[in-house]
Amino acid sequence: MDGFLSNTWANLVGTFVGAALAIFAARRAERRHRRSTDVNELQRVIDRLADARALTKFPKSRPRTHPLSASAQEDEARVRLSVLNLRQMLADALHNISKDDPSLGHLRDMQGACSRYMNYVEVYPSDYENAVQHLRDTVLIGLHAIVAINRRLELREPGSSSSQLPQLGTY
Repeated sequence: MDGFLSNTWANLVGTFVGAALAIFAARRAERRHRRSTDVNELQRVIDRLADARALTKFPKSRPRTHPLSASAQEDEARVRLSVLNLRQMLADALHNISKDDPSLGHLRDMQGACSRYMNYVEVYPSDYENAVQHLRDTVLIGLHAIVAINRRLELREPGSSSSQLPQLGTY
């Protein structure tokens, strides 16, 4: 009888330990998969910001208050639409990334910077070029912080993919 009880206890303890280890391993695998998914989403955000022509770096100028020419109005409208698309892309990323990811605050800051840009150019449309450069600087600060949090990410500056103009006849 004594051997039976000790075998029963050993089997019970072994069953519970095995179950606990299985649960632990499954949760660890799930966390690893989620982190990988978050890294992929963050790299997609970085790549999309690098492809954004509106965020191409150019020298800042004095604040402008004069009315925009027709071509400048068209450019301002394209930049505004691009910033709206970037804000939505950031909102989508905020939705897709784990709620405990430390990058979320930086993504929210970038999304807020897009909203501030929209508010500013609504009042001062002729100064959109300076405003978008300020937006670019703010986004770059956020990207540096995100890459510092996760070294698996590759930093690409906003607008860097579109800063190299194609040569005539090479498309």
